[in-house]
Amino acid sequence: MFEALAEEHAGKIAFIHVYPGLVDGPTFLSKVNPLWFRVLWHVAKVLMAWYMTSPRVCGEVMVFLGMGRYPARGAGVGVKDGEEGKTVADVAFSSTRERGGGAYAVGQRGDEKKQVSYAKLRQIDTRDRVWKHTMGVLDSVPGLSE
Repeated sequence: MFEALAEEHAGKIAFIHVYPGLVDGPTFLSKVNPLWFRVLWHVAKVLMAWYMTSPRVCGEVMVFLGMGRYPARGAGVGVKDGEEGKTVADVAFSSTRERGGGAYAVGQRGDEKKQVSYAKLRQIDTRDRVWKHTMGVLDSVPGLSE
């Protein structure tokens, strides 16, 4: 899905999926959540603390991801005039392991994945099937297609 969007909007926008992405924010203890969930969360938080990111670290990672290392597809792969010291190696690999591909999969600290994302699930028609399914779901939402 993100690869298709990156290709369709090449040079304009990059897409970055952060996984895992559990941020330890106030939402878990919000009064909108049922009491049982808030109580359960106090226990679960102790067990999941190693897996979560603090809001501050999450913010720092998001700012880092907005820098030039993760450009839109087709933008920033080559060294441009006036950019001394910048090399192609400064551009991240995409989720399909294409340098500067426009759709990226990173870990919770912004670390680049070393393999193609979901390689075992990717087939020749996977991108088209996911796109058609997603558009079908969106088209079925009242008010969106009008």
